[in-house]
Amino acid sequence: MLMRVFIRLVGEHPKFSIHERILNMTLFVFALFAILLAIQSGIEGLNMVLTSIVTLLSSIFAILYFFARVRRKNRVVTPIFITIGLLSVSGLYFLSDGIDGDVPPYFVFTSIICVSLVRRKYYVYLIALNAVAFVACYMIELNAPQIIQNYASSDLRDRQVLYAITALTIFAGAAFALFKNNYVAERRIVKKQNLDLQRYQKSLIRARDEAQKASLAKAEFLSTKNHEIRTPLNAVIGMSYILLDEEPRPDQVENLDILKFSAENLLSLVNDVLD
Repeated sequence: MLMRVFIRLVGEHPKFSIHERILNMTLFVFALFAILLAIQSGIEGLNMVLTSIVTLLSSIFAILYFFARVRRKNRVVTPIFITIGLLSVSGLYFLSDGIDGDVPPYFVFTSIICVSLVRRKYYVYLIALNAVAFVACYMIELNAPQIIQNYASSDLRDRQVLYAITALTIFAGAAFALFKNNYVAERRIVKKQNLDLQRYQKSLIRARDEAQKASLAKAEFLSTKNHEIRTPLNAVIGMSYILLDEEPRPDQVENLDILKFSAENLLSLVNDVLD
């Protein structure tokens, strides 16, 4: 039941490609997590700026999910999502206790997501971009620690780290389920294609055998008819020459010439057909 709901949310294979399904899953999980984080931030009375940003992000991710899943605008949604995601993580870094908070693992998380959403030629650039963003945030924290918003207590910070780890665990499990589902679906398709190819190969072998039998039958037929047709025709032609050599009457000569001419033309036609 849960797997059917999950497939419904991310899109069915092969209607949706693996990149489209990963994007749909990521946007849905991000939107859901942002909503829960906004609720948790409001309940625990966290920084209003942080709560407002998380609420805004939940709305943005929900809208992007709609355009990716329903409207199939993946080429437009993917760069927008990557840009907003990296900017959001970088901003939350300063609002969530900096290097000691729960945001640093998100840079690794966003790097993995970016790689799973784009083509191979963009891997290095996006990994480098995430690494540079994290290093830049850390260097800014070292040089201007006053801009870092600290949590009200260590207990609150520990809970935020727990929430982050929980979210990453859920996402990792969903991603694994998605990849496994895609792998099983592709194996099923490949197996079906192999069976179709085997059936097609057997039908081709049968067609080849039947064609060979038909060719042999034709050759035997032509070989037999070759003698059966040419032999009497040659006899007719030979007899017409013999009769012409025996000095027939003038009226018989004309008939024998017609007989010889017709027999020779018929033999020529038979030769063209049989040869």
